[in-house]
Amino acid sequence: MITEKFKSKSKNRYIVILILVLFSILINGYHFGVSGSHHIIVPFFKSHVDPSLFQNDILFNHLSESYLTYYFKLLSPVAQFIDIGLLFFVLYPVFLYLSFLAVYLISKYLFDNEFAAYLAVLFLIIPNPPLGTTLLGTYVLDARNFAFFLLLFSVYFFLKERYIISFGLTGIAFNFHGMSSTHLLLTYLTY
Repeated sequence: MITEKFKSKSKNRYIVILILVLFSILINGYHFGVSGSHHIIVPFFKSHVDPSLFQNDILFNHLSESYLTYYFKLLSPVAQFIDIGLLFFVLYPVFLYLSFLAVYLISKYLFDNEFAAYLAVLFLIIPNPPLGTTLLGTYVLDARNFAFFLLLFSVYFFLKERYIISFGLTGIAFNFHGMSSTHLLLTYLTY
């Protein structure tokens, strides 16, 4: 009886977070190719898919040496078979869902209140540019989104004193977006 109630409650949690993801996309929208980071990410992906593009472009030759992350290495082979716009559109709600789930778990752990956890996710959805715009207020898929949910889960495991998992997730996230991961790593080391 207790396990059935727990499974039902757990399943409801995932459904509510899915509804919140859809609500977020509905009120905030999704953008492809028009945002600041996409001006360089989309052509860079296209150059990874088709190496003959931009062969003599100084910018791409310079960035290929200094801006390689596993973000491009992981998604470029998939982008050979699926349009980049469709790939980003499919991955965006997936990463948003994982980020919201991590925020929910952190809030649930900190406040021990399910309502407060849902409220924390809801406050992420409501646009508020002064609060965390660079990570939370982007409505595009980029390397930060790829790393952000990993970093949030890292914080969750750090709070639960599961340090090996926490640092492992931070290390994996570093391969996708080093700057965000470094900030979190410095926070951990300061602690």
